[in-house]
Amino acid sequence: MKKSFLTWLKTLIEISLLLITNGIANFLFIRHYTYYSDDWSDVVISPDATRSYLSVLSDCQRPIQFALKKLAFSFHGGDAFTLQLAGLVLSSLFLVLLYFVIKKIAAEFGYLSFLPFVSCLLYAVLWNKDEAYPWIIVSICNEVGFIFYAASILCYLYLDRRRYLLPLSLVFYFLGLLTYETGFALPAVFLVYDLLKGQKFRYSFYFLLPLGLVMLIRTTQWFGLGYVRYGHDVSSFEPGIILLHTGLFIFTSLLIFSNQVQFAVMGWLQVTPVQGTTILACDLLLILLISWYLRSYRSVERGSLRYLAVLLTGLVVTSVPIILTTGGTATRGYVLIDIFVACLVAYICVRLCSGKHAKIIFTVGIFCSLLICQGLYVNWVASGEFTDTLAGYVCSHSDEIESPYVYFNSSDFVKNAPNGLSSAYHPTREDLFRFRSDVIGNRFDELISRVGKEDLMNRSDTGYVQYYNAKCLDQWAFDAMLRSCGLHNVTLIYGGNWYGNFPTYIGDDEIKYQQYADYHPTGPEKTIPRSQVFEITYSRVFGTGQKQPLTLF
Repeated sequence: MKKSFLTWLKTLIEISLLLITNGIANFLFIRHYTYYSDDWSDVVISPDATRSYLSVLSDCQRPIQFALKKLAFSFHGGDAFTLQLAGLVLSSLFLVLLYFVIKKIAAEFGYLSFLPFVSCLLYAVLWNKDEAYPWIIVSICNEVGFIFYAASILCYLYLDRRRYLLPLSLVFYFLGLLTYETGFALPAVFLVYDLLKGQKFRYSFYFLLPLGLVMLIRTTQWFGLGYVRYGHDVSSFEPGIILLHTGLFIFTSLLIFSNQVQFAVMGWLQVTPVQGTTILACDLLLILLISWYLRSYRSVERGSLRYLAVLLTGLVVTSVPIILTTGGTATRGYVLIDIFVACLVAYICVRLCSGKHAKIIFTVGIFCSLLICQGLYVNWVASGEFTDTLAGYVCSHSDEIESPYVYFNSSDFVKNAPNGLSSAYHPTREDLFRFRSDVIGNRFDELISRVGKEDLMNRSDTGYVQYYNAKCLDQWAFDAMLRSCGLHNVTLIYGGNWYGNFPTYIGDDEIKYQQYADYHPTGPEKTIPRSQVFEITYSRVFGTGQKQPLTLF
C-alpha cells in the first residue's frame, strides 16, 4: 500500500510540474492574449450566428469544429479572457492525457523512470507550434480534436485489461476525425504497437469502420443532407506530387524551427528590463523545481529498441496528413507530430548519455526552449495590442467613415514599426508554402531560392500586415472587425494573407485595386477617386507620440 501511495504521489508531482510548465511556457501572458485573425470572423462575428447547431453540424468535413466555433461565439461577450482560460484548461487536459499515454507505452517497453515525464516536458516547451495556444479558434476548436485522439489512444492501450474500452476508443477516434482530421492515420500506430508487443492485432483493424464512415460522410455530404463549407482534401496521389510534398514538408519543418528562434529574439527586444527579470525569475524557479525532482531518479533503464519503432511510426503517420495536403503548414498543424518528436529527442538523449548527463541536457534544453516560447508569445501580445488598438480606432471613428471605401495603408505601418524594428510587420513562412499551384507548376526551385529575400517579403507593401510569428488581420478578419463596428456597406482595400482587395496603385488622386484569391487575381483592376476613400494610417491609429512598452502581465 505504501508503494502504491508513493507511485500516485510521484504521478501527482509530475502532472503538477507539467501543468506549471505549460502555464509558464505558453500562457504566462494570457491576460493580454486577445482575438487574432480568424477569431474576428468566427468568434466575434460568427457566420453561424443565426443558424442552429444541427445546421452547423451538417458540414461534412469538420462539423464539431464549426459547432465549437459557434459555441465560442455565444460565450465570447466583450472579453477574450474567458475563452483564453478555456484554451488553457483544454491544453492542460490534453497534456495530462498525453502523460498517461506516453507513460503506458514507455512502460510496456521497459522505461519506468523519468523518460515519459521528460518527454511531456519537452512537448510542452517545443516552440514550433505557438499558434496552438493564444489563437482561440485553434486553442479551443482544434484542441478538442486532439483531446479526442488522446482519449482514443489511452483507451486502446488499456484494452488488455478492460475490453469494454474498445467501443470508447472507436467513438473518440470518430469524434476526433469530425473535429480535425490530422490524426486519421493513428490506427497504424496501434497496429505496430500490437505487433511489437506480440499480441493480437485485430482490434486495430476495427478503426477502419469509423474511418470509412467519415469518408462516406464526406463523399456523400451526410448522405445528401449536408454540405461542404471548405474543402480539406488531398492535393494528389501522384507519386511525383507526394515526393515533392514530402521534401517540402521537411524543408518547411526546418524553416519553422529556425524562423521561430529569430522571431523569439525579435520578441525579447520588446521586453523591458523589469519584464525580462520577472520572466527569467519564473523560468529559473521552474527549472530549479524540475532539477530537484529529477534528482529523485537514481538511474534510467535501457529499455527495448521496440519503443523506438513505435515512435518512428507515430512520427510518420502524423506527418502524412500534411504531406498529402500542402507539404507545408502553419504551426498549429504540428501538435500531433510534436508528441513523437519530443519522445524521440528524450529517447535518443537517454540512449546516448548516462542518466546524469541526460538530466543536465534536458534541464538546459527546457530552459532555452522556455526563453524561445516566451519571446514568441511577446509577439502575440504585440499583435493583439495592434489589433485591439485598430479595432478601437475603427469603432470610435465609425461615424466619420462615411466613404464607400476603406484603404488600410499597410506600408505606412511597416515604416513605423515599433522600437525601430523596420521589418516588424511582414508575412511569415506560411506565405511561401501556400503557393500550392505554383509549387505544383514546377516553380519550386524558383520559390525556394527566394526565401528570406526582400522581393518575397515585399508583398507586405500590397496590404498584408502580420507581426512576426503571430497572427494579425487577414482580409476576412478585417471585414468582420468593420461589421462589428457597424460598418456593413464599405469595401475594404487591404490584401489578406492570400485573399482580398490588393491595392495595385496609390496615387494622389486615385487608387487602383484588384481582387485576389489563392494568390491569383479573380477580377479586373478597378480605379476609384481617392476622395471616396477613408485611409487608415499609422499616425491616425497610434498618433505621433512614442509607442509605450508592451503590457505583458
